[in-house]
Amino acid sequence: MRHCRVWSSGLIVLAAATAALAHDVGHRAALVIDTDVGLDDAVTLAMALQSPQVDISAIVACEGVADLENGVQLLERMLDRFNRRDIPLYAAAGTERSRTPPPFRPFAMEALRRALPAETASFRKPFALDAYTS
Repeated sequence: MRHCRVWSSGLIVLAAATAALAHDVGHRAALVIDTDVGLDDAVTLAMALQSPQVDISAIVACEGVADLENGVQLLERMLDRFNRRDIPLYAAAGTERSRTPPPFRPFAMEALRRALPAETASFRKPFALDAYTS
């Protein structure tokens, strides 16, 4: 029983130390975000764009909830609205539809278009491996 208490105390200390490191403002996690521009992805991306602890190295748009063209346009609008055109945005290669669109695509696209109403000039890059290695 004594070993269980020592082990539990060690886990609590380890968890507290890990949490303290995670909240260190000097530590920034570098991310490459791969997204199909669903509503959940858009909310998560909005949070990441505003976080001082996250360094977004690149965003790769792929087909899924949004078709590729509309998804990239919405991401361009979002990056423009958050004044983050410095983040490289890559459009996935290929124009073939890989699967049947989800039935909720029209709803998700309309919701995002209303949230991001302003059009912006295109600044996407064609997909390249440096999206993941930069």
